[in-house]
Amino acid sequence: MAKSGFVIGSIVGAAAIILLFAFVFVPTQQMTSPELIISNGYDATSLGDENTLPIKKNLTLVELFKKTEQGVVKIEISVADVADRKPVGSGFVYDILGHTITNAHVIENATKVTVTFLDGNQYNAEIIGADKFTDIAVIKVNEKPRLLHPLDIGDS
Repeated sequence: MAKSGFVIGSIVGAAAIILLFAFVFVPTQQMTSPELIISNGYDATSLGDENTLPIKKNLTLVELFKKTEQGVVKIEISVADVADRKPVGSGFVYDILGHTITNAHVIENATKVTVTFLDGNQYNAEIIGADKFTDIAVIKVNEKPRLLHPLDIGDS
């Protein structure tokens, strides 16, 4: 039961993350402007009138799950002075160096971070950094690249 719950949670988490990136990074048909606008925070610059963003094939939900399930991980933390509670969250593998993206609230106050992969293997991870305002954090699992399956990230 625990493994099936992990698999279902991983799939749902992966779908949510992928859909978030799909809506943020993949252009929609509603975009009618052929120009790419770049802003440095002070002024906007128009770069040509060619469409530089490639449109990728839409995946079915099943294809999406199969493509991403190995890159989604379960994250458990230990918190000082809290012995009976193990906060749990999810994340995804970002690169073959073991960097993993999660939410900052998941690892908040953590004294130990444990990452569980789809196959059930668990590894300790170190916290690289967190930003509570955007609720994004990076942790790193020191494991062999053959076990790491980074998710494809949109290129905006």
